[in-house]
Amino acid sequence: MIDLHTHLLPGIDDGPRTLQESLDLLNMAKNDGIKHIVLTPHRFKTKELNANPGDIINAYNQLIKKFKGINLYIGSDIALTSNLDEELNPEDATLFLNSSSYFLLELPEDILPPNILDLLYKIQLKGYIPIITHPERCYYFEEHPEILVPFIDKGILIQLTADALFNPKTKEFAEKILKHNMVHFISSDAHSRQRPPILSKAYEYIARSYSEDMAKALFINNPQAVLDNEPIPAFPEAIPFEPNTGIMQKAINFLYNKLHNMVFSREE
Repeated sequence: MIDLHTHLLPGIDDGPRTLQESLDLLNMAKNDGIKHIVLTPHRFKTKELNANPGDIINAYNQLIKKFKGINLYIGSDIALTSNLDEELNPEDATLFLNSSSYFLLELPEDILPPNILDLLYKIQLKGYIPIITHPERCYYFEEHPEILVPFIDKGILIQLTADALFNPKTKEFAEKILKHNMVHFISSDAHSRQRPPILSKAYEYIARSYSEDMAKALFINNPQAVLDNEPIPAFPEAIPFEPNTGIMQKAINFLYNKLHNMVFSREE
């Protein structure tokens, strides 16, 4: 299995504080059957959670000298900013997953910025591919997952957190977007022993509840394509949701249609 989203670099952000803590967590991942891990500290989130590229590389070099058995790569967990298209510096390889065109994108949890698709379009024009992380934490997606469809229609990818499948607060949402072909990767977002780098439980659940092919796509084949900087092999069309005529749903449908039209008006 391949874990594209972890916070396991020692002393960098809100993950392990010491090298030994990092090594212990990597051993946990190794014992779980994870073969590849991308180390993705926070960037641009807050003053404190904005890792320095040099510090990332130094911490990474510490780990690869001490740890064997899992292939380790560098990336970042990038918070959305109003000028992110300018902040994605191509000379800073630590921003991207294994120096690929793919990057992790963390959206605000409480409100969807009104110009989000325009901003992401500018980013895509530069050749970068956003992967929206943990949509289960975003209130607007959780309440109305259909809002995700225009993003996916435009080629923006979605990474679900493994624990979302087992948390009573997020399980219903996770199942909905899985059933509607709206998940392209499942990662751990590991930080600590309380948020460990464990994927096997989620892999087994997907294989049992959906199919072995889906499990391989979400945990192995699609993540491998990211590491290789290739198009992901499993990218089925998102299945639209049935319309709802409630008052609140009408407002959501209006927003959905606006986003959807913004996506496809650019194709004309």
